[in-house]
Amino acid sequence: MHRLSNVASSLDMDNYIATIKCSFNKIESLNQGAGKIAAIQKIEPADVKDNYAYQPGTKIFSQLTNFSLKAEYNKLSNADKEVFNGATYTGIVRFEKPILSASNKGSKLLSDKKAVMLNENILDIISNKKSIANAIALAK
Repeated sequence: MHRLSNVASSLDMDNYIATIKCSFNKIESLNQGAGKIAAIQKIEPADVKDNYAYQPGTKIFSQLTNFSLKAEYNKLSNADKEVFNGATYTGIVRFEKPILSASNKGSKLLSDKKAVMLNENILDIISNKKSIANAIALAK
C-alpha cells in the first residue's frame, strides 16, 4: 500500500502561505496525496493527475505541470485578481540525498545541496510565461 507519512500542513491567510510537508516511499503516494488535497479543494482530478514522477534508474525526480491555472484565473473578478499582483510562488523540495542538478532555470540549489527552491512571479506562472516544471537529478 502506498502511503504518505509525517504529513503536516499550515495555512497563513494573512500572508497567503500554504505549507505542506510529507514523506513518501513511492511516487504514487505523492500523486495520490495531491489528488486527495485537490478533491478537498474541489479541483478537477485531471488537473492534478500524475504531477510528480520518479525514474529510479536515473534518480530523477520530476515535478510536472499537467495543469493550467489560466482558465480558473480568468473566472475571477477583477477585485479577486488584484490579490495576485506582486504575488510570488515559492516551492521548496527537500530530499534525503544530495541534489546534482535541477532543470528549471529559476531553480536555486540550497546550501545543504539537499533542497531546491523555485521562486517565480505568480502571474508569470498563470500566463504560462514561466513554469514550475523541474527535473531534479539526485546523487546515486
